[in-house]
Amino acid sequence: MNSQWAIITGGASGIGLAIAQDLAGQGVNLVLIDVHAHAFEAIQAEFQALGVQCLCHQADVTQIAALQAVQDDLAQRGITARLLVTAAGILQPVEDIADFDLAVHERVWRVNYDGTYHACKVWLEPMRAAGQGAILVVSSIMAYRSSPLLAYAPAKAALNSLVAGLAVSAAADGVRINAIAPGFTLTKGLQQQIDSGQRDSSRVLSFIPMKRFVTTDEVARTARFLLSDDASAITGITLPVDCGWLAGTGWVTFKELP
Repeated sequence: MNSQWAIITGGASGIGLAIAQDLAGQGVNLVLIDVHAHAFEAIQAEFQALGVQCLCHQADVTQIAALQAVQDDLAQRGITARLLVTAAGILQPVEDIADFDLAVHERVWRVNYDGTYHACKVWLEPMRAAGQGAILVVSSIMAYRSSPLLAYAPAKAALNSLVAGLAVSAAADGVRINAIAPGFTLTKGLQQQIDSGQRDSSRVLSFIPMKRFVTTDEVARTARFLLSDDASAITGITLPVDCGWLAGTGWVTFKELP
C-alpha cells in the first residue's frame, strides 16, 4: 500500500484513528476528516515522524458539501485517494422509545448512516473512473441482534445493506466495498460510558466468549486486510470482529458461557 492515499472520516479518535495509525505504519499517506480538530496538530506530528504525509480537515460528515470541499482541495493538490474508510460515528444512550429524544435519534442516524452515504457519494465515482479502489465501512455487531439501541443499531444494519448494494454496483468498475462490524471495542467513548454507569462492563463481558473487549488495534488490522490486495476477491461483506460475541449469544439462552 506504499505511496497510496487513504481518506478516513472520524480519523481523529477511536477506531478511525487506530486505522489511520495502522495504515501509516504501512507507509500510506492520510487525509483525516473529523468534526473535532483539537487533536489534529499532535496527530500530524505523529505521522510525519513516520515519514507519511497527513492532511487534516475539520468537517461534519452530515454535510455533504463539506466533504465535497475536501475532495475539491485534494483535486487542487493533485491527490487521488484509492482508499476510503468511513469511521465517523456516535453512540447513544439506552432508552425506551417513549423517552428517547427525537433530536438525538436524528443525529445518530445522520452521523452513523448519512455520513457514510455522503462519503461514498463523494469518493466512489472518482474510484470508478480510475478503475480501482477500496472502501471500508465501520459498522457494528449491534446490526445483527435486537437491542435497546433504537437508532444506533438500525443505522448500522442499514450500513450493512448499503455496503452490499454498492459493492455489487461498483464491482465491475474495479472498486471493492466491505464493512467491519466491531464488537464491544474499548474506545475512549465506551470507557466513558462504563465510567458514567451507562454500560456495565462485567455484564457485557459475561456475554463474550473470550471474556475481554476488542482492542482498536485488532479492528485496525482487520481493516487493513480488507483494504489490501490480500482481500482482492472479497467485496460486499461485513466481517465481525467481536471476540465471539455473536457466536455466544445463542448459548446464553440455555446456559452460561464456558
